[in-house]
Amino acid sequence: MSRRNGKSAATHKRASRSPGGTGASVRSGQGSGTALPFRKHDALFRQIISDPGRAQALLQDHLPPEYVGWLDLDRVPEQVEGSAIDGKGRATQADAIFRIRLRADAEKWAVVELEHKSYVDARTPLQLVRYMARVWLAAIDEGNLPAGRLPLVVPVVIFHGKRNWTAPRSTEDIVDTGPDGRDPFVCPAGDYILVDLKATSPVQWSRDPATRAGIAALALAGGVALSEETMDILVGGLVDTEFGRYLLNYTVRHLNVTQDDLNAALQRQSTGTREGMQRKALVMTIAATLHEEGRAEGRSEGKIETLLRQAKLKFGTVPRSMASRLRGATNEDLDRWLDALITADDLDAVFASPSRR
Repeated sequence: MSRRNGKSAATHKRASRSPGGTGASVRSGQGSGTALPFRKHDALFRQIISDPGRAQALLQDHLPPEYVGWLDLDRVPEQVEGSAIDGKGRATQADAIFRIRLRADAEKWAVVELEHKSYVDARTPLQLVRYMARVWLAAIDEGNLPAGRLPLVVPVVIFHGKRNWTAPRSTEDIVDTGPDGRDPFVCPAGDYILVDLKATSPVQWSRDPATRAGIAALALAGGVALSEETMDILVGGLVDTEFGRYLLNYTVRHLNVTQDDLNAALQRQSTGTREGMQRKALVMTIAATLHEEGRAEGRSEGKIETLLRQAKLKFGTVPRSMASRLRGATNEDLDRWLDALITADDLDAVFASPSRR
């Protein structure tokens, strides 16, 4: 809330007199999400909300009641074209943006921005204001201004970090006051709805099993203690779908979850049903594949370290670009370069060695 008057909801209500379209192209249907970013937690969050049905469940379960009553969340929201990155690699649009019709007037829309945070970010209000401005500028450019007014934008921040959220809740909290101590002339205020997964009971994460499982993975990544309840929620979403397979890959690769944890959760769930048997087969198959991939990656890492160390000992200095090149090499290439290093007079000769046929 704003420190001055706690007007987060009121700020949005004042702006809601004439919400309209987003002024941006819309995607709909499963798998219509944005391209995945590099950070693994951001990638997971965008996978969760890439399906408008899962995004619908997330909003139904976590928006304040007055918003659930005002927005027509019985309809699947329409996702706006994906995030944008500026020339310096900074995001200029939220992780996901949805158009949602109003219950009282189906011809009008509000815009909901979903932004994921895995750490406390003091710049959050300013980021959200920037995202709002992009939506409004697009609406102006496209002439999508019902009654001549900009659409209402409702920012929602999903937080799963280990610390308590202490970031400002409005630009009013970070902008200096005006003359004679008056409130700053700031518009918009940058207020947002905060969903802190750490402060939310697992049973309240979502009523949709797939969405709930994705949130469980986010919560575990953010430091929530591993428990039988959390594991059961997570494994309950590991069905043989594109999202289910992605979630299992994420669980095995990035969470502190062992094969024993997965096996125990599978045992606690019914394996007599067809869905239960499919889930167990999926978990076992993918987990075994990832384990073998991990062993292969470990062997490659060992070869890379040996090659870099030996090259440095022989030639004195090794350019940074060499390490990047080695990371993308096959095992065959690494073996060939290791052999060539023994007799090569310089690094160019190492990489010029012919491939084995």
